Amino acid sequence: MPPNRPYIPDGRASLMRKRPLWSGTKALLLGFLILHPLNAAAAQPLTMAPDVSITAQSSSLVEVGGSVTYTITLSNSRLEELLDVAVTDKLPEGFTYVPGSTTVQIDEQVISKADPAISGREITWGPFTAPSATQVYDNPYGIHTYVQDLCLDQYIDFQLDKALALVGAGGHVKQLLYPVTNSTSGPQQCWVEFVNGAYDRDLVPIVRIQGEWSGTGWIKPQADAPGDYASIAAAYKRVVQGLPRRDGHTLYVEVWNEPDLPVEWSGSPSAWEYGHFFVDVAAAIHSLDDSRIKVLNGGLTPGNSSFTQQLVSVPGFVDSFDLWATHCYPHNHPPEYNLHQGTATYPQFAIDSYLLELDVLAHYGGRSNVQVILTEAGHALYENTFGFEGYPPINESNRADYMVRAFQDYWLSWPEVVAVTPFELVDPYGTTQYMDWLYPTTDIPHQQYTAVESLPKPGPILVPGILVITFQARASDVPGTYYSDISATASNATIAPANGTAEVKVVEELQREYLPLVTKLTSQISSPITAANGPVFEVEPISTGQPPASSIILSPSAGLRTGPSAGVAEVAPLVNSISVDAGPRGITVDSLARRAYVTTGDGLAIINLEGSKLMATVPLGADPQGVAVNPSTGRVYVALSGEGSLSVVDGFEGRVSAVVTGLKRPRGVAVNPTTDRVYVTDTGAGRLLVIDGTSNETLVSLPMGSYPDAVAVDPEANRIYVANAGDGSLSILDGTNHELITSVKVAEGPVLSSAEGPLLGMAVNRNTGRVYIVHVLVPGRHGLAVIDGRRGEVVATLAGDYSHPLGATYAVAVDEKTNRLYLAAGGELLVINGESHDLLAVIPTGAIAYNFGLAVDQATGQVCVADVQEARILIAPQPP
Repeated sequence: MPPNRPYIPDGRASLMRKRPLWSGTKALLLGFLILHPLNAAAAQPLTMAPDVSITAQSSSLVEVGGSVTYTITLSNSRLEELLDVAVTDKLPEGFTYVPGSTTVQIDEQVISKADPAISGREITWGPFTAPSATQVYDNPYGIHTYVQDLCLDQYIDFQLDKALALVGAGGHVKQLLYPVTNSTSGPQQCWVEFVNGAYDRDLVPIVRIQGEWSGTGWIKPQADAPGDYASIAAAYKRVVQGLPRRDGHTLYVEVWNEPDLPVEWSGSPSAWEYGHFFVDVAAAIHSLDDSRIKVLNGGLTPGNSSFTQQLVSVPGFVDSFDLWATHCYPHNHPPEYNLHQGTATYPQFAIDSYLLELDVLAHYGGRSNVQVILTEAGHALYENTFGFEGYPPINESNRADYMVRAFQDYWLSWPEVVAVTPFELVDPYGTTQYMDWLYPTTDIPHQQYTAVESLPKPGPILVPGILVITFQARASDVPGTYYSDISATASNATIAPANGTAEVKVVEELQREYLPLVTKLTSQISSPITAANGPVFEVEPISTGQPPASSIILSPSAGLRTGPSAGVAEVAPLVNSISVDAGPRGITVDSLARRAYVTTGDGLAIINLEGSKLMATVPLGADPQGVAVNPSTGRVYVALSGEGSLSVVDGFEGRVSAVVTGLKRPRGVAVNPTTDRVYVTDTGAGRLLVIDGTSNETLVSLPMGSYPDAVAVDPEANRIYVANAGDGSLSILDGTNHELITSVKVAEGPVLSSAEGPLLGMAVNRNTGRVYIVHVLVPGRHGLAVIDGRRGEVVATLAGDYSHPLGATYAVAVDEKTNRLYLAAGGELLVINGESHDLLAVIPTGAIAYNFGLAVDQATGQVCVADVQEARILIAPQPP
């Protein structure tokens, strides 16, 4: 995709227009507006609409004596009905009414076909009651509430009140309803209370209905037979049928959640299974024949076009949803990083990643102009996946700024976006606190809540009540131009007539031109995946999104279940917490000198590990990242990303001894103490520098893959490992001649098989030759690749499980003596057996450590964690 032009899938150009209306009003009128958004121009701002108006149109050209079709429209912008309405058309001279041709509609529903009363040229219909106008909202603001496991009246009220204050009237609230199984007879009472509570506050409910939770994952729905989900579909119908529905309000139903993830589909996602399940459920809900209900697919992991393409191949799928539900998690990308403007290098990680899915629907399903609801979106605090691109980590301030600008400058201006419900208002149990908009167990807001709450929200729009009369008349036998006079009366309103309207030109004979006959191609298309239109063939069940054969799901070791209930080993508490300057990013340990060196906001902190105290902080410059030490010389090397340089620090004296300049944006650093070679990834320039550790001279500059980031050395094998964060590959080089030995593709799957990167932290065990790389599996979930560095093969992928999803995991370290791995994973330190890959222990830390922020003292086995969240260094003992 060229970076210098907007990315707009084929067939979507017509969406680049004013936002259509999409919110509650009278069910039938709203349904018309939803299905025909170009007619939304009929909605008038409150200050512009006349009280009542009448207009008429006609088929403007007809032969003498031919048939003319007239349409009379009465528009009522009052918030009260018009009573005893009579409509009169004074036909032109020589025109006569055609008996049996009348149709009278209110909000697209036929209410009468009776012929009018005729008096000369005047024909009169009525009396009728014309509908009142309705105030509706075009308010895309929304929030994901979280009351499913604390479904109490007072807590529902609390979250809905906070949601209303945040998003304003007409905004949207999404909520999970579960469990629903084949035997479910209807909705739980608290589900009913939630939907009613949303209606009462003029909020638009979006309910995600899901199955059973096993304790470790979601159990996929039970099929009656392969591809047949009639029983569970009937249960979904019973639930939706029992939920409240009100005129003037829409109820959105999202069917399941991220079915392309193993944890959401009994460990083995299948587009074939979910597609058939969704088709059956959507048909069951649509059979309720209620235009107030709109069915959404289960939102996929962001931008999963491959899974979408397989869904399209399921017969009926592409026609079963009313709107497309989607999840967009841009990680630490700002909102201006997007596909619309062609600025997203990694399109799956943008605020409009849904365009990848819509492109598939248009190209392979033939369905264009699809409107979307972002049922999940947002930024997790301290998220730093794309630091290698130069974007800062997510903090309170920039998260609030990103959300404000995403709504104001982008989502509100993109016409395909109906609503956005970021995840999440607040989890009362604090399990997903990094996404919260309120602090758990309080009503104290995060900055993003306050910032978005203060934004002006779209006010109500007045949609007139509409009465439409269509009829036919026989034209005059005399050629000429003719006009009608239209009038209407009501007992409670004065209606201005429309005279001299509905022009008709009567001619002797129409001149017709014929276009060539075009016939539709009816031959079969051999490949259903490449056909945008025409027959689509059903495919065999394909299991997609599951881990490859070499993947391993983290699970506690059966032999180490010594804890009271957790199933993992009990460990001693943290030894110490040492405060440092803001933003510790990288850490390295000199086991001989018993010192740790930590890159902080603009310097290098030196810590005495024996006394667990901060000895000194050496000022360096902007944005220090990776750090490495040569224990043989005591020299410490720091990559200053913001300065474009490498600082050489005398670790014993605590002073800068040299600076290597001329780099663009260095990030990773490694040292081979045997050869005294220093390796620096210049991420901004796509290269690896090899520097002489004695003279500080650059020996060679080597081109690498996209965004080389982490670098590590195996001194025993004299091999250099470079993690190319941008393309998901690992470059393995010979440390003697610097030649490329091989390149290993690391980040391919398990869910997004076409995904490339990003790669995050890396560590090497020189005793076993194993290389460990943290990388992104899907947006929001990370994994650990285990690579045989000497053979250049990926031997395993540790994907985590629901209790330890590795969602905020960036850093990995190795204890070479015990062959144990350490993962800093979202407030916990996971201890993993390097041979069996069993989870041995979980150490609570509350810390967030970035790519270079974890190190092991190889002499003592202590683990040092650079906690960017609390600006501290945590020291954990070696687990038993």
